[in-house]
Amino acid sequence: MGLFAEPRDNRDSIYYYQGFYGRKWSPLTAAAVVAIVPILIVFSFLGKLMVSGMTAGAVKE
Repeated sequence: MGLFAEPRDNRDSIYYYQGFYGRKWSPLTAAAVVAIVPILIVFSFLGKLMVSGMTAGAVKE
């Protein structure tokens, strides 16, 4: 292992906080929030564009 840890995806990172003897709820909750916040930010900016694209594609001419 070098200077930096191996990159993990969100699922593996959150699973890392579940120990052998139990769960550490504070870091687990913080990791879940960090994983969800970027998705909410992108959806808040692109939500109207996504909905308009879905409704435009659903209308048959």
